Amino acid sequence: AAAAAPTGAAAAATTARAPRVNPFLDPELAPMPARFSVVVDDSSETSEFPEAVDVPAAKTNPHKPTLTGMQRADGVLYQTGQRASASSAEFLLCEGLLLKVRGALQNHKRWFMLTTRKLMYFTENSGSLISSVAVEDIVAVTNISSSNRFRLMTKVPFGASASNEMLLEAPNQVVKEKWLTALTADSEVFANLQKAQLVVEGYMVKVQPLGATSKTRWFRCTKEKLSYHRNEAGEEMGSVLFDYIMQVTLCKNKTDFKVSSVQPFTVTGSYEIHCRCPSLRVRNKWVTALHSILPDNKFVPEE
Repeated sequence: AAAAAPTGAAAAATTARAPRVNPFLDPELAPMPARFSVVVDDSSETSEFPEAVDVPAAKTNPHKPTLTGMQRADGVLYQTGQRASASSAEFLLCEGLLLKVRGALQNHKRWFMLTTRKLMYFTENSGSLISSVAVEDIVAVTNISSSNRFRLMTKVPFGASASNEMLLEAPNQVVKEKWLTALTADSEVFANLQKAQLVVEGYMVKVQPLGATSKTRWFRCTKEKLSYHRNEAGEEMGSVLFDYIMQVTLCKNKTDFKVSSVQPFTVTGSYEIHCRCPSLRVRNKWVTALHSILPDNKFVPEE
């Protein structure tokens, strides 16, 4: 039987290229009660991301309710409708760039965000919201083990094409596992993996002084600290607790900001890190995240 047409907030969320709204204001939708049987798909189409090494799958206790209500078994994540109490408050689980696979000349990289209540995707980081779906309406997620891909099946239409299936490709196996782990983490596992509640994450250029090479790094901001990593879901290279941050300087060029600390927190032992965002909107996103943790007097304009 065809899935019932979405109403209210769900219908608005599935409209193609709807105006961007605050994702934390939508009401929570009704839970999806049953397990859904899915066959593991080993299809292999040409990848638009570089090949990467395999990593072992993370273990999730199937007897504990998870933050999204999803459990993992035999390569399939399925919705149980049983969510951990910590998920009553909405917060970010992970975000990043994924490839939406639809066939030749129809594949597009989009920015995805997963919270304890919904999965959303945007035209780009801090771009326009395209669609969202409540986690209760994600019926199953199939891990395509021979690739960097996984397939979503939803109870309601999700995406610009209003389909109940979506094939996604991560940049590599490590990032794919990041998403599968976030989808099935219980509150204890998530606390151990993330160290503290995630606020924002994404790539920024770590700007170096003249004579040194600036490099793109993956930055993460939790309620506890600001850290940067060699790449997404990769090795941590440096971090600073928010208690030790003295100042956040907003640079005149509108895309950069600097974070100064009372202790060194970079590989080179620097007390300051200079971050360059891909756009003003992304910088605003990061400054807003930092502002939610640090007081007003920590933020100063560049002279």
